[in-house]
Order: sequence, then C-alpha cells, then structure tokens
Amino acid sequence: MSEWKEVPSSGLAPFFKFKEIGDKLKGKIVARRQGTTPDGKPEDLYDIETTTGPVTLGANNKDLKDKLSQAQIPSLADIELVDKKKVKGRALPMKIYSVKLASVPGKG
Repeated sequence: MSEWKEVPSSGLAPFFKFKEIGDKLKGKIVARRQGTTPDGKPEDLYDIETTTGPVTLGANNKDLKDKLSQAQIPSLADIELVDKKKVKGRALPMKIYSVKLASVPGKG
C-alpha cells in the first residue's frame, strides 16, 4: 500500500464573490496579477488583506475592472455591489459597483 503525502497549498487565498446588492469588501490591495477565468478568458486578480484574512478578487466585470485599474499598489479599498442592471442581449444582469480607493498611510 502507498504512503499518503500531503499536497502543499497553491498559496491562493479564497476567492471573494459579490452575490447580492449590498455585499461589501473592505481591505488593503497588496497585489494585482493576471489570471484566467474558468472559461479561459483573461482577468485581473487582486490580492486583498481584510480584517478576517486574505482574499482574492477577480475583476472580469467591466465596471469593476475599470474602477480597480486606477488603484495604486498598495491601496485601501472599499468596494460594494450597488446595483444589477438588465442589459439587452445578456442573460445575466450587469453588476454595478461603488469603489472607493485611498493611499496607504506612509506610501504616498
């Protein structure tokens, strides 16, 4: 019989997903990197330190991607899902976010 060996973690924090209007994510953006969605499309990934631990946020929504692209690394971020708008030709509504960014004290 084979001996069991533990597989090391990939180092990725759990993904944060906005589901309902009013869902919020607040913390410090510590890294931005490129990733791939499950269907193979490129997406920006943000590593965010929160009071409950680190999370990874995928920004493949145009509204969220455009707003987070303005973040300096590191930055403080306060992100909230504020609306879901029906868009002609799309099965799912487009999520609209409020994004507030601030410099990390001592980092300019």
